[in-house]
Amino acid sequence: MKTCIAVLIALVCVYNKIVVQADRGQLYQTSKNVTYFINQDYAYTWYEAFLECSFRNMTLLSLERDEKIDELLQVINKHKFSKKPPHLWTGGIGSNRKFVWSNTGRPIVSRLWGPGNPDNSANMENCVQIYENTKHLNDIKCVEKFGFVCEMTQCNLDVAKACDPEKPESRRIEKYSGFVFNFNQGK
Repeated sequence: MKTCIAVLIALVCVYNKIVVQADRGQLYQTSKNVTYFINQDYAYTWYEAFLECSFRNMTLLSLERDEKIDELLQVINKHKFSKKPPHLWTGGIGSNRKFVWSNTGRPIVSRLWGPGNPDNSANMENCVQIYENTKHLNDIKCVEKFGFVCEMTQCNLDVAKACDPEKPESRRIEKYSGFVFNFNQGK
């Protein structure tokens, strides 16, 4: 019972922080009709960024195609950000130098990592950020504070549709009270 109360208090605190900061950040539309929400304030752990995106019915960014990286960099370079280059949380998460995109479960490909990464410094780097204004990713502690980037995908718009176009039967997205859950029904 004490644990449930502690968890509830923690969630309320996180929710209050998110609601207070909800006016920060901005939506951006790319030329390919992709919508991103970028908040560059260095105020969020990976978990808080994940919740921020979920509250917006979005997911933390996954960079599974080179075009997405180029599109995002165009948005960052085109618009005025007070922190240039911004460090932004992505949807990458993992352990023991094996990382996946949290919204699809697909592995992060090696060509995206910056030099020497992932290095899992002190065996504590389990989350992934876009490193500066480059196409490089960096593994870092999930409790560090950075900005974040969310993306709106078609499956975010219609929760009945599958998120994984290659395996539509293996994924289901459901929304409960503002939270978005990704259920992997495949192997």
